[in-house]
Amino acid sequence: MGNLTIHAGLVNGDLMPIINDDKSSSEIVEAFTGDDTGAPPRSVTITVMTDSGKKIEIYIPNSSASASVKLDGKTV
Repeated sequence: MGNLTIHAGLVNGDLMPIINDDKSSSEIVEAFTGDDTGAPPRSVTITVMTDSGKKIEIYIPNSSASASVKLDGKTV
């Protein structure tokens, strides 16, 4: 059981699920990287820089552990 969902916002206002919260962290990493990448990835990190200069990182481990979020280097 994961703690991350990803949706695409549709022009009609609906949300189309890309990654549902029933996926494990390792299943989410595999969805991003595939299963034939050579050396297995340890994680996927999504980084967003806000207009105000804040750095947001979403870390998804390739394990059964939950995803985590950092704001300017501090776990939230």
